Amino acid sequence: MSFENDLKNLKRLFQDSQQQLKEFNEIIPIEHNPHPIYSPKLVNLLLQIGPQIEGVTDLITSKKSLKFERGVTSRIESINHDGVLSNFQITFTLNGALFTPFPLKKEWWTTYNETKHNLAQSQFDIKYQSVLDSLSALAALHRLADAIKGTDEENLEYILEKKYWKKTFDYQSNNPETSRRIGAVMPGTWKSMLFVISNYFVYSPHN
Repeated sequence: MSFENDLKNLKRLFQDSQQQLKEFNEIIPIEHNPHPIYSPKLVNLLLQIGPQIEGVTDLITSKKSLKFERGVTSRIESINHDGVLSNFQITFTLNGALFTPFPLKKEWWTTYNETKHNLAQSQFDIKYQSVLDSLSALAALHRLADAIKGTDEENLEYILEKKYWKKTFDYQSNNPETSRRIGAVMPGTWKSMLFVISNYFVYSPHN
């Protein structure tokens, strides 16, 4: 299968996970429940998100021929070596909260792993925040993967450099040749039901 087809298949799962969280939030709104919440629905949701993160990181590292040690966190660190993911401004649309799910220690991934290997006991450690952190991380990875899909080979080598990702997209041109040289990647097909990421890849040889 191609990068594009595999990414399309993973997007379907991502959309479904967002829909599940949206429906859960309609019953138990996070803004009215600031304390940790446990629910079997959240447990099952996190267990869905983990393999999706693994799938998208595998696509990105394969496409970019990145070297990494074994494991998803190593893949993420390889992708994020220049801080491109850490630099993303991720907003949760249901309450306006900002997420930064890529610190050095990714507790949301540790929680997922521990739950996967000891489901009977560790499931009670999964709270709303763990699911939101993991889903926001998945959104960021999809945003990056979508930009990779929409970037030509000439500019693809720069896509993991954070200086070429702008917080706002203010470049406009009706000149196809200028657009090609600048390497401006519009938001394209990427969209999220629950997250807004206001970063766009704009490569220019004069940056």
